[in-house]
Amino acid sequence: MRRWTPRYLVLALVAIILLALPERLAVVLKRPVREVLYPVQSGTTRIFHRLRETVAMVRGIGGLAARNRKLQSEVAWLRLRLRQLERLETENRKLREMLRFTARTGYDLIPAEVIGREASGWWSTVRIGAGSEKGIQRGAAVVTVDGLVGKVVEVSAHTADVLLLSDPSAYIPAVVPKCEAYGIVKGTGLPPEMGPTCEMEFVHREARIATGDEIITSGLGGVLPRGLLIGYAEQVTEAEGGLYQRVAVTPAANLDALTYVLVVERVSGGGSSGGQ
Repeated sequence: MRRWTPRYLVLALVAIILLALPERLAVVLKRPVREVLYPVQSGTTRIFHRLRETVAMVRGIGGLAARNRKLQSEVAWLRLRLRQLERLETENRKLREMLRFTARTGYDLIPAEVIGREASGWWSTVRIGAGSEKGIQRGAAVVTVDGLVGKVVEVSAHTADVLLLSDPSAYIPAVVPKCEAYGIVKGTGLPPEMGPTCEMEFVHREARIATGDEIITSGLGGVLPRGLLIGYAEQVTEAEGGLYQRVAVTPAANLDALTYVLVVERVSGGGSSGGQ
């Protein structure tokens, strides 16, 4: 900056002198002065253009940022819409499976949506959005296309509570059809990662049960119809005292992912004697 200060002072002085000179003499001297001033004027003009370009660029960046925010908002909306469509497709697939299941069974089934779970325990009960006005009665079996879920324990006009297989207070008369070994299936209250969610108790000690054998409702007691698939034998152990066997059971239905269920209203023609 210091190198340029004397030059600017000289130019300013020259300009003052030109203004004070007579017109003819000033005309003669203006030409060389213009030549001297050209670099300064040219540099100033370039600086002005660059400043204007910089301002335009900054404004453009601001516009790009606004457009970017708008695009991000549109992408977020499209992702949300895609998830909604995927959820609807999943629900439609499940409903189609339920319709096919209803058509091929001998049961009169009432479809219902799961609208809630008991807050005090994930494994105890679920609430469905159908009740006595739809023909649902206490004690009715509740199934999915995969297998038995539980049974209805409370009914109101528009809702019903279903006690799940995995609840310790759920007692389901059951049988292993391969060897006609009878017993009672009850819940353990444990999540799958901590142990079997269900067990079949009071199985005759001489019954030959293998891993993977089907376990179905026996129909004894007249509470649930025979033939509803409960699950599969996972492990067989000897009960205390050696009088009976205990069978760890893997439920056929996914109890922690229930969205729609079917309530068995009544049995047509006695139901099935095998699994589902």
